[in-house]
Amino acid sequence: MGQSLISTHLGLQSPLGIRCEIGCPPSADDFSSEKETVCIVVKNLADFNPKDDANHHLLQLARDAVRFVQCYRSVLEIAPLQVYSSALTMSPKRSAVRKQFWNCVPCWINNLPLVPEVWDSTLQVLEGHRDGVCAAVFSPDGKLLASASDDKTIRLWDPTTGICRSTLEGHREWVAAIAFSPDGRLLASASYDKTIRLWDPTTGICRSTLEGHREWVAAMAFSPDGRLLASASYDKTIRLWDPTTGICRSTLEGHREWVAAMAFSPDGRLLASASYDKTIRLWDPTTGICRSTLEGHREWVAAMAFSPDGRLLASASYDKSIRLWDPTTGICRRPLEGHQEWVHAMAFSPDGRLLASASYDKTIRLWDPTTGICRSTLEGHREWVAAMAFSPDGRLLASASYDKTIRLWDPTTGICRSTLEGHRKTVTAIAFSPDGRLLASASYDKTIRLWDPTTGICRRPLEGHQEWVHEMAFSPDGRLLASASYDKTIRLWDPTTGICRSTLEGHREWVAAITFSPDGKYLESRSICGETRFWCIGAGEEDQAVDTTEGIAYKLLTDPPSTLWVDDSWICYAMKRLFWLHPDYRDACFAVRNNIIAIGQKSGRVTIMGFDLAKVPSGELFDKPIYCE
Repeated sequence: MGQSLISTHLGLQSPLGIRCEIGCPPSADDFSSEKETVCIVVKNLADFNPKDDANHHLLQLARDAVRFVQCYRSVLEIAPLQVYSSALTMSPKRSAVRKQFWNCVPCWINNLPLVPEVWDSTLQVLEGHRDGVCAAVFSPDGKLLASASDDKTIRLWDPTTGICRSTLEGHREWVAAIAFSPDGRLLASASYDKTIRLWDPTTGICRSTLEGHREWVAAMAFSPDGRLLASASYDKTIRLWDPTTGICRSTLEGHREWVAAMAFSPDGRLLASASYDKTIRLWDPTTGICRSTLEGHREWVAAMAFSPDGRLLASASYDKSIRLWDPTTGICRRPLEGHQEWVHAMAFSPDGRLLASASYDKTIRLWDPTTGICRSTLEGHREWVAAMAFSPDGRLLASASYDKTIRLWDPTTGICRSTLEGHRKTVTAIAFSPDGRLLASASYDKTIRLWDPTTGICRRPLEGHQEWVHEMAFSPDGRLLASASYDKTIRLWDPTTGICRSTLEGHREWVAAITFSPDGKYLESRSICGETRFWCIGAGEEDQAVDTTEGIAYKLLTDPPSTLWVDDSWICYAMKRLFWLHPDYRDACFAVRNNIIAIGQKSGRVTIMGFDLAKVPSGELFDKPIYCE
C-alpha cells in the first residue's frame, strides 16, 4: 500500500521495514508473507485506548482501516494494487481511509459507482468453500472457526484475520454438522456418508471414524463434560458414543420421523432432540429414557438450543416461528414470529441475553429471550443462512450460508467483519510443481488456483478460460503451467506472477490431454476427437508459442477484444483484469456501451461505472501498478 496507505505523515514508520515512496507503490508480492501480521497490527492499533492527548485522527483512521482491510482482504491478498482502484472507490463515502487517500484513485476511472454513506453490518466475508456452507462453529477458546460444506470438506479459519488455516478432507459425501468437544481437542463432523469423523483440529488428522447409523447423520452434540457424543440420523434414532473409544453406548428410539437436531442441557442431565414428526423429546442420557414430549409446532422442528443457564429451550421450525419452552414443565412460554420463511438454526449468546435465529429468508434476527422483542435483523447473505454460532466471549456471531460464504458479525452493532474465497465448483485436476512448492488445482468454475501446500494458503487464482478446466501440466523446470479447457484452448501461465503468457488455439474440439517434452521445449496436446498438436514453446517472439503440427510456424495469438466485460468477480478489458468487484456488487447480468458498464445484482441493485479506456495502462493489470501522469 505504499506511503499513501502507510500514513508516514502521521508520524508512523513504514511497517515491516518496507520502504515505499509516493508514486512508486510496492510490487504485488511485497506484503505477501506479512499479510497476517499487518491485519493483527492494525487491529491492535484500532483497539488501543487513547489518552486525552492522543492522536484521535490517527485512531479513527486505524479503526476505519480495520473495516477496510477486513472488507477487501481477499483481493488485497491476490491483487494488492486494487486497493487504489476497487477498494477506495467502493468504500463508503464517510470512510476515513477513502477520504484520506482519495487522491490515489486512478484517473482512468471516470464514472464512479454509487456507494453507501457508511459501512454496512458485514464485518468479514470468508470465501473458500466450493459449495454451500451448511454449518459453522467456534472452538471453545474462540481461536478457530470451523465450517462444513456440501463440497465434502471442513475448513478451519482464524476469525481475527479471516485466513483459512487448514482444510479437512475424508468424507465421501457432503458434511451436514460439526461440533467441538468442550476442551477443544476434538472436532466431530457428521456426513451424508452415514459416518461421524473425529479430527484433531491442531494437526488436521482424522483420529477415528464412527459407523453404525443406517442413514445420513444430520446433527451432533457433545455432552458438557465431553464424555458423550450424541448423533442424530435420518434413520430416526439418536446414538450416544464414547468419543475416546469410538464405542456406541446406546441407541435412543421413539421419534416417528428423522431426527434433525439435538442439544444437551448445560448440566448434561437432559438431551433434547427435534424431529420431522413436529415434536421435541427430552431424554435422560444416562438411562436412555424419554422424560417428556413437547408439542406445539405446526411443521417439523429444525433446530434447538438451551439457554446458558438451562432454564429455557428454544426451538425453530418450518412454520417460520421460534418457541421458548420451560424444559422442567414442558410449557411453551412464548412464540417468536417475524421471519418470512422457515427458521432452521438458532444460538444463544454466552450470557443468554440474545437469541440469534437464521432463516431461509436470508436474514438473521437477534431476539431478547426475556421479552420476545426482535432487537435487529442482519442482512447481507445472498442465499439462505444454514447455521450460526457465537464466539465464546459473545463478541462475534458467525453465520454460514448457501452463498458459499461465512460472515462474521458484531452482534452488538449488527456490523459484518469478514468473507473467504476458493473454487466455486468441482475440482477436476491437480498437479504439483517439480519442486513441490506449489500445488495447482483446476475446476469446473473455469479457474486454476495456485496453493502453498505447506500452509494451505491460496497464492493466486488464474482466470481466463471460458469453460471448465480439466487438465494441467507443469513444465520440467516449473517455469510454466499449461492448462487445457473445454473452451478448446490451452493457456500457458507464469506460476510466479500468475500472468497468462500465451493462449494456444487451433483444436476443433475440447482439449483432453497435454504433456511437456522432457526438455520443456515442446508441448503436445490431444483433443477428445484424437487430434494431436505439437507446440514449440518460446519460438518466434518472446513468450509466444507456435503450432508446428504442419511443419509451418505461425503466430497463434490474436488481438484481444477491446470491450469491457464481467468475469465473476472482475470487470475485464482486453482480456485483462481491470477492476475487482466486492461480493455485494457481483453480477447477475451486465451490459456494455462504449466505455460504460452496467452491472445488475441479484439484490435488484444496478451499478454503473465508466472508464477512460485510452488512459488504461498497457500491460498486465492484475499484478502491476496502475498510475496515470
